[in-house]
Amino acid sequence: MSSRPAPVAHPRSRISWPLAVLLLSLGLTASAIVLADFLERQRKHTADQLLGDYAAFVAWSYAEHLKNALLEATWQVVNPVMHEQLHAGEQVPSVERLPEYRAHSLMMCRCDPAYRPALYFGYSLGSDTIAAIDTLLSPIADAGLRSALTAALAHTDEAASARMGVVPLAVGLTAYGLMPTMRQDTIVYGFVFDSSTFPAIARGARDEGDLLPRSVTGGRPVADLIAIDVRTPDGVVLYHDSSWPDPALQRVDSLPTQAGGLRIRTAVRPEAAALLVSGGLSPSTRWLFLGLGAMAIALALVALLQLRREQALARMRTDFVAAVSHELRTPLAQIRLFLETVRLGRYKNDEQYRWLMANVDREARRLGHLVENLLLFTRLDRREPAPDAVEPIDIGMETGEIIDGFAPLAASRRVEFVRTLAAGAVVRIDRDRFRQVVLNLLDNAVKFGPVGQTIAITVESDDARVRLRIRDQGPGIPATESARVWEPFFRGTSADARAVGGSGIGLAIVRELVEQAGGTVAVEAHEGPGTAIVVELAAVTLTPAGVA
Repeated sequence: MSSRPAPVAHPRSRISWPLAVLLLSLGLTASAIVLADFLERQRKHTADQLLGDYAAFVAWSYAEHLKNALLEATWQVVNPVMHEQLHAGEQVPSVERLPEYRAHSLMMCRCDPAYRPALYFGYSLGSDTIAAIDTLLSPIADAGLRSALTAALAHTDEAASARMGVVPLAVGLTAYGLMPTMRQDTIVYGFVFDSSTFPAIARGARDEGDLLPRSVTGGRPVADLIAIDVRTPDGVVLYHDSSWPDPALQRVDSLPTQAGGLRIRTAVRPEAAALLVSGGLSPSTRWLFLGLGAMAIALALVALLQLRREQALARMRTDFVAAVSHELRTPLAQIRLFLETVRLGRYKNDEQYRWLMANVDREARRLGHLVENLLLFTRLDRREPAPDAVEPIDIGMETGEIIDGFAPLAASRRVEFVRTLAAGAVVRIDRDRFRQVVLNLLDNAVKFGPVGQTIAITVESDDARVRLRIRDQGPGIPATESARVWEPFFRGTSADARAVGGSGIGLAIVRELVEQAGGTVAVEAHEGPGTAIVVELAAVTLTPAGVA
């Protein structure tokens, strides 16, 4: 009996520990400085982005408040001539009545608004004379009221609320109201805002509205946090706050044409930045990084890796939430639109009513499909096992029923389905999960294919395998991406692929469900355009009694 050979002894390498500690300390110092600088720049970038977002929100909110203030001031003067019906009388209100109308409006609202009219005017559209109180007003005619009003009316609808508005002129911000008459002409009434009172209007719109939530402002006035600038489209300054910060933190919004198209600029005041954005690294924290020693370098490496992972996850989560929000908002908006049309009775006959309800049904189906996908993806992400007791199903028959139910969703893109579904193709898979597989594949085929395409669906079987094939006429999947399309959130690198809406989880769900059922799914190579997806599952042979 032979003896076991003795293990060979290897000489131990000698390590200069002082040199190793020195090199480690130098590496730690350099890494700590780089990490601290990187985190500080990241913090500053995030803080600047957040401050910009606050400024953008205030610009939008302030534009709404200022628009309402201008239109409310216009309404207080011209509301008596804002008839829903054409003016039928021979006499029309004179310009001299406009101050009376304003006085009556103020008496009714028991208010004392900030604006003051500098002068009132009135004229007929197409006439050469503009009448003002006590005189003919040539300056306002020379300022281009007719052309400005024509341009403004070209961008408004015919609703009653659109028959008044504001236009910026050289003589000042000018309000107008329209009164159509039975004589097929239109009388224009209006007034010019006193230029000295517009700052009061601007400050009122800023201070009377909650432009930022109190949880953000901490109860401080918005004027202490945000600077505001209001200009005409030509750049004439109407109102301007002091203390303007870095231009990179400014944001711009615009009022609609009906409210003069005024441009709003907002920016966070430098002294308010610390209140709105807290946190970051102090100088003492930086020096603390330098003194952490050997343990700090390991923590720095872990922090860098974790930060990269969190950034990747944050980008992925942001893209996913944005895509899902868009996908859910679209059918919801359509449903609300069609139901509002039905509620208001804006249909002429039963055929139009059935068309509206068919569209509601289609969008509801699409919404249900999206929600089912999200719920299923959540369960799969938690690694929930597949159902234990699964009855065999004939997937040819099941696929036909799924196509029939999906057809209304594809009707808007004029898709035609050509099906070749073999009978007796029996597999063992959960019925609801197989339905989700087919729906996701059909949804992808419709979305990525052209309008009016033909989608071919075949089910074929042999003794061992059953194959489901869905082929569209879209641009196809590049060979380099055929393996990555099954990854969650991957939506292709081409511009065409990214232009199509979607959450990026449909094919990932398909692969997971098929693999849980013991099958495979792949992109099939073929000649010609389009994409063919093939699902293979193990065939099940039924006994005469129907038991596998």
